[in-house]
Amino acid sequence: MVELTKKQATFSREVAKLISKDGIRFAGLNLVGDKIVEANVFSPSGLQKFGDESLAQCVVKSLLT
Repeated sequence: MVELTKKQATFSREVAKLISKDGIRFAGLNLVGDKIVEANVFSPSGLQKFGDESLAQCVVKSLLT
């Protein structure tokens, strides 16, 4: 699993605030260093597994915490 830097986490939260105003509730950002190179709102990738957990397990776990 890759961890975001503080700068990446900060600007990702800002992007989330902006796109949520347009009704987008689920999206993916492709990052290269501290640059956003793509925002995926129709088919966010990397959804198969996160470590040993399925996407569904990760989503439910995040909603409960």
